[in-house]
Amino acid sequence: GPQVIAGPVLVIPYIRPETETVTENGRQISRLTNVERELFLSPTTIAVDTVIMPERRRKAIYETVLFEARLSGRATFALPADLARYGVTPDQLHLDRAEIRMGVSDPRGLLSRNMLKVNGRAISLQPGKGLLATGNNGFFAFIDWTAASVLTVDYAYAVRGNGQVRLVPRGGRTDWSVASSWPHPGFGGDFLPADREVADTGFRARYSISN
Repeated sequence: GPQVIAGPVLVIPYIRPETETVTENGRQISRLTNVERELFLSPTTIAVDTVIMPERRRKAIYETVLFEARLSGRATFALPADLARYGVTPDQLHLDRAEIRMGVSDPRGLLSRNMLKVNGRAISLQPGKGLLATGNNGFFAFIDWTAASVLTVDYAYAVRGNGQVRLVPRGGRTDWSVASSWPHPGFGGDFLPADREVADTGFRARYSISN
């Protein structure tokens, strides 16, 4: 179906003490328990290049246009300087159990040419654990971010779909370049391209979105 693309997003589990009130023997008792939650970090910057290859399909008198979108990108992450404002302290973070999550609204369209590197090192990808913007569909990778320095994520994957492809701008700055041989594009969504070129041989568009 139509594809919505989101991520990468860095997800870090953390333990936070919380007070809960329970009833024991008819009396209300408050006690402190440790609850595991997840901190979601968007990239400070993200740059994505997308090449869309259309394919016409006919059945009887009907025609539909499918596409294969090949995406490659780079995202950078850093712990917020004001982390305490979120009610989280660095010692509560389980950085060795962090995850990189990628959202794809219809993962049936994912192809096999997928790659993700963290600071230059290839990481194994797992199905599932997408993002809310894509109906929690997508894929993810376990990482160890114990160093808690700037994290650079390079990725490339391909996905098939039809109708449209949309990108959710999750970065502090998002730059998205799109190119295709399709000569009849429609530009929608909440942001229009910063610039675009449309010709008989196809189109190019570039989006630049701040936080």
